[in-house]
Parts: sequence; structure tokens; C-alpha cells
Amino acid sequence: DSVLLLPVDDVRPSELFGARVLYEQFCSPADPNIHSGFAVVSCCKNLIEENGPSAADKRTLEIFVDLYKRSILIESLAQELTEIDWRKRFDKIILTFNRVDDPGNVKLPSYIEARYVKKGKIEVQNSVLASWLTDSRSEYLITISGDGEYRLRETLALIDTSNYLNVGAVLGSRAQSRKQLQTSLRYAYGDGFLIRIISLLGSLLVTSLFMARFGMVFSDPLTGMRLIRRSYLNEEFRKDFLATRSKSSGAVIKLLIKHGIEICELPVTYRTFPGFTDTAWRLRRGIRNLWGLVG
Repeated sequence: DSVLLLPVDDVRPSELFGARVLYEQFCSPADPNIHSGFAVVSCCKNLIEENGPSAADKRTLEIFVDLYKRSILIESLAQELTEIDWRKRFDKIILTFNRVDDPGNVKLPSYIEARYVKKGKIEVQNSVLASWLTDSRSEYLITISGDGEYRLRETLALIDTSNYLNVGAVLGSRAQSRKQLQTSLRYAYGDGFLIRIISLLGSLLVTSLFMARFGMVFSDPLTGMRLIRRSYLNEEFRKDFLATRSKSSGAVIKLLIKHGIEICELPVTYRTFPGFTDTAWRLRRGIRNLWGLVG
């Protein structure tokens, strides 16, 4: 919605050159012959807020959790949810569990709405992002996916980081220390030394490709924990993403960078468990992300 600012004493059309016209006092209160930059900035700020997310949208958080082969964790996740002090930041939480049936015995506070869906794609969080862009109005979307365990309480740190740094996306990095990375690989692949080496080299390759192509270093661009903030996404990104329906996390990050949307990383806790790792799924996901990055 284009806006043209004109002095009050000029002719007052409601529209000019296809732009809506606003009339305000933009002169300094001390001297009517001096332009007031503060008045113009305040007017523009009000326009942005008027056309941006409503107060209710800002106070709504959507979280998507893909319990890949780990439906037994739903009760512990529900308990963790109730222990988090959400109400200081949000009035409503929409929590969607993927690949799990409604257990019926999970009790959540009234401000938390639980949904249960079954989506079977490798990069299911991207189809969730597409639905959120077209069908929702909430300010924040957090997606959590993979065959390991993230801490829900750390979603608040992602939100605070986005607010403090004014960025459109925050990635929860799982690889902030050598010990953490080695432990995660050992639990994921057990005694499979070769597959551990392949996974490690693949992670280094993806990081190197991001650095070479975009001049940015991400320690964990393929993390399963990601925050997206609506008001920092531009229309060009939205159209591009919905047109291409990016199939990988790497491709989504590539689009965010392409359209000038700031991204940052934040260390998060991540655990893998013996017996719950799908090696074939991890390899397919890695190959798809590499293709999405270079394609």
C-alpha cells in the first residue's frame, strides 16, 4: 500500500499517482518553517504498525513438532510445555504434533491448543511454513523436526534473540562444541564409524558451501529447530517460496538470504538416542539439502 505525505496546506486529493495520501503536521512545533523529521518517522512507524500484524497476532505463537518415530515423547513434551511461563509473552499457543495420534490423556492449559496431523515428507517443516504463510496470521512460527530431542523451553531464547537482533529467522545450532557434536554422532550411529565420518564430512561440506556461495558461516544450517518471524519477511520472499515450494532447509535459507532477510544462529540443546536414528532418512535429507543449496 503506497503512501504519499503532503503538507496540510496543499490541495487534498485522497489518492495521487496510485498512492493513498495522508495529511499531517510535519513542521517543527518550535518553527513552522522547519521540517520535523520526528513527525515523519512517527507517521511512518504508525503506518507500518497499522498494516502489520495485529496485537492478537503478535501474542500468538505456533509450534510444529515432528515426532519422527518418537511418539512416546508426547507426554514428556506436554509436561515441559506446562512448566514454561508462556503467558508473559503470548496469549495463545498453537501446538501441532506430527505423526502421532491424539493420546487423549494429555492435559494442557486452556491457552494451548493442541493439533494432531500426519505429514510424511522428509522436510515436512517446509510444507508447514507454506501453510503458515498462506493461512495464518501469527507473528512467530517455530518448527522442530528430526530424529533427536530438542528442548521446548529453548524456543523462548529463539524468540528473544529475534526480538533483540531484529532478524527474520533464528536457527537453533546443535554443533556449538566438539564434544556435543561427537556425542550426538556416536548416539545416532553407534559403532558405525564409516557412517559417522560421512555425516561429519557432509556437515562440513554444507557449511563450506554456504560460506563459499553466500559469504556467511552457519555452523548448523540443517538444524531441525527453526524460528521464522512474519513481520520481517518481505513479499518477494513469500512469492518466491510459495512458487518454488522449496523442498529442503538449505533451499529455504538460500531464499531468505537472497531476499535480504537477516538470519542468526543460537546454540540449543540436542540429544540423539540409540535405536531411534534412521540412517537412510538422514542420508536422503542431507542429499536433498545439498541439491537445494547448489540448485
